Amino acid sequence: MTIFKTERLLLSRLSYDDCDFIVELLNESGFQRFIGDKEVRSADDARGYLRKGPIGSYEQHGFGMFLVSNKNDNAPLVVNKGGSEPIKPPLLDY
Repeated sequence: MTIFKTERLLLSRLSYDDCDFIVELLNESGFQRFIGDKEVRSADDARGYLRKGPIGSYEQHGFGMFLVSNKNDNAPLVVNKGGSEPIKPPLLDY
């Protein structure tokens, strides 16, 4: 599901179709060094990661991580993540 478009980029929700990209991204040396090893080594691992992470967040909170991709060829470029913890709704006081 595309959320936002620019002249060159698409911002969309992650889906199970993105499993290969997730495996590649989470196993890059820079990701593992600076973010950590998420132990995602296969498409099945990626499905579990997506189900418990971004897709679960979409279902529970209505938002989550987004995929940024090239508009011309849909090549995934990066995952935009707002933080490691879900954003808590603001406390509404009176």
